[in-house]
Amino acid sequence: MDPLARKDLEKRIWKEVQIILTEGDRTYLRELPRAALVEALENELRFLGLYAHSDTETPAVIHTLLEQHIDQWRKDYLLAGIMR
Repeated sequence: MDPLARKDLEKRIWKEVQIILTEGDRTYLRELPRAALVEALENELRFLGLYAHSDTETPAVIHTLLEQHIDQWRKDYLLAGIMR
């Protein structure tokens, strides 16, 4: 994947994850274990049509990005309201 395409994909993922975590069932998402939350987000992103079915590189990029940022996103979007 070329760097520009990867950067565009990362921006789209950040935007979609923000929407999912702010507009989704936050109680349900908050209670998911870390691995299950990553899997749920991957499934949601898959159905958005971010990549062709035959594309094997993009799902790996998505998984890596989710793994790298899931703890911060959980803190920022799912735990922020209950920690105050």
